[in-house]
Amino acid sequence: MPRRLLPLAVAALWAMAALAPAAMADDGRRIEPSFVDLSDQAFPPGTVWPEDLTPRWESTGRSAAGIPATQAPALSFAGPRNDVNFSYDLPDHDMAVGPDHIVITTLHEWAVYYKDGSVAIPQQRLDDTFESTTNSYLEHGQVAYDHEADRFLVVAEDSYGYSNKGTYESNWILSVAQNPTGEWTRYVIDTGTSPLKHWWMVLGIDLGFDSRDGVFLAGNLYLVNYIGLDDYWTQPREYIGCGLIDLSKSEIYAGAEATVVARLLEYPNGEYTASVIPALTFGDSAYEYFAATRHKDGDKFSVWRRHTQTGAFELYDQADVGFVYNEPPDVAQDSSETVVRLLDNRLHNLQFVDGELTTSFMYSYTPPDADKPISASRRLRYDVASKTFLENDRVVFAEDVSTFSPSQVQTTSSCTIEAYGISGEGHDPSTAYRQVGSDIWQMAGVAGGSYERVGRWSGDVAMALDPVDDSVWILGEYANADQTWGTSIVQVYCDEDYGDDDDDTTDDDTADDDTTDDDTTDDDTADDDTTDDDTA
Repeated sequence: MPRRLLPLAVAALWAMAALAPAAMADDGRRIEPSFVDLSDQAFPPGTVWPEDLTPRWESTGRSAAGIPATQAPALSFAGPRNDVNFSYDLPDHDMAVGPDHIVITTLHEWAVYYKDGSVAIPQQRLDDTFESTTNSYLEHGQVAYDHEADRFLVVAEDSYGYSNKGTYESNWILSVAQNPTGEWTRYVIDTGTSPLKHWWMVLGIDLGFDSRDGVFLAGNLYLVNYIGLDDYWTQPREYIGCGLIDLSKSEIYAGAEATVVARLLEYPNGEYTASVIPALTFGDSAYEYFAATRHKDGDKFSVWRRHTQTGAFELYDQADVGFVYNEPPDVAQDSSETVVRLLDNRLHNLQFVDGELTTSFMYSYTPPDADKPISASRRLRYDVASKTFLENDRVVFAEDVSTFSPSQVQTTSSCTIEAYGISGEGHDPSTAYRQVGSDIWQMAGVAGGSYERVGRWSGDVAMALDPVDDSVWILGEYANADQTWGTSIVQVYCDEDYGDDDDDTTDDDTADDDTTDDDTTDDDTADDDTTDDDTA
């Protein structure tokens, strides 16, 4: 029958089938992990930031109260969305960009776009493409692009513990493809079962540094004290530590079955029961480094390293980055003892450039004369060789803005771009970005409605570097009052008018210790002037 005579419904099905990816390759590849005992590791007491940078956090940086729309993105189009009350099914998205495609994952779904905004693969369940091995479902999808080998990697958790009460087995599904609309090669990674009841969440994926043939998967590891999903929100969970799985890029790209090695790190229960979420890796010819944060007894930033020849692990450095967590103690609220609290204990978009580790995080603080906290974003720069923190640029948000979404940062050859998910009392969820050292720009096309749980499931951002040109892609999320959500994708370039990455006002402003007018940040959020101008 001629195509023109087919019913429209059948034609639509044909179109959907044409967009579907090819079948999965043989899934007989199963990776068994080995455990590394860290019980003999000594944990130093931790060090404060050089010269006590606490007061400087309130006296330097730029205001984001106005959020002026001063720069238009190069390209903007709508991304994945959910028009049904999502309730539990929050977006929780990630993004990777290749030469021709943009791959996006959410909590349970994934989609592929061309760079002009057209759809290559419509959003669909992760299960439909990458296939659960446990008759359960896949969730927490994460994606990365290897620019050296031109490969996309998608990893997701196979939630075995939900449907098989008492076993707590949980696999990871890792899939690799050169063309995301074509065939994917799948690996099943066994991450452990009882008796320690490991349960893996908050997956991360990293390709290592350019000279290393490595793929690193990272997860949060904790002891679960519940049976099944019904008890998930009511029963206590005690954090054990973190896990790192190290794979060989050359082997998995070639479809190797038995020679891939996986390693997990574990903190023995009762020895170091803290939340440690590893981020990306960086390194040199002798060592590979891993960064993490923990917040059991105060927010700390930790750097681990592993010798590339012997495989031995050691804690390289640790420093306090949050000064009080949760409820503040009885301390004198003067300009030198402002309480600082991290809003999220994860490091985001950790990068290693020219010997510096760069990341970003959100925090809040309460000025001495204020009755509620102010939110801010801090870009952290850490010199690995000297084990010192460098002066960092900062953005202060108004009192009615509580940013539950940590900022994310990407560094191009010309500048650093930072993106924020913003929400709060009287403030619609939205996404903003800036070139470090510049003003805040509203991200076009991302603004949500008045959401009754504002900030909890709205305002997240994802970022990715373009492997072809010197641009950054930003995925912003918005949520509506009816608990539906949507996303918008923009492409931005560095603005040469704002100078390079070192054009931060904080470096010069914080050179001395005359920063006692810390409470002026409350006033600074009313305009776009830097705090040093106001304190002068």
